[in-house]
Amino acid sequence: MSETSDRIDYEQAASVRARIVDVLELIADVQGQIRYQAAAPPGVNVSNELFNRWGDWYRASNPSLPAVFNRRELAALETFADLLDKAADETPPALPLIPEFMRSHAWGQLQSGAVKALVALATAPRTE
Repeated sequence: MSETSDRIDYEQAASVRARIVDVLELIADVQGQIRYQAAAPPGVNVSNELFNRWGDWYRASNPSLPAVFNRRELAALETFADLLDKAADETPPALPLIPEFMRSHAWGQLQSGAVKALVALATAPRTE
């Protein structure tokens, strides 16, 4: 691989990291979810978006993730992914809009799991 392609791969991986962090921040942000639903065009369901955006960016098998997440961070992401999968199994395919979904056990688990993952990302040493 050339130096340019290595740099582009890292830049792409860094972009994926940023998007994963963005999704976790949205899932952790109660008011952000309410604002997002209020501003969304008709037909957009933020409850679904929480699951879909995660699936858009996080794949445990993505070989570029170790370039931008250390082992502890990857473990935190895997823990959150497991929690999200469990929540998806416990919720109906047609999720309610976010104000109603926020009253569910599944939403509470997602929100607190996202906060924990963000804490792990913020406190994980960069040298692992």
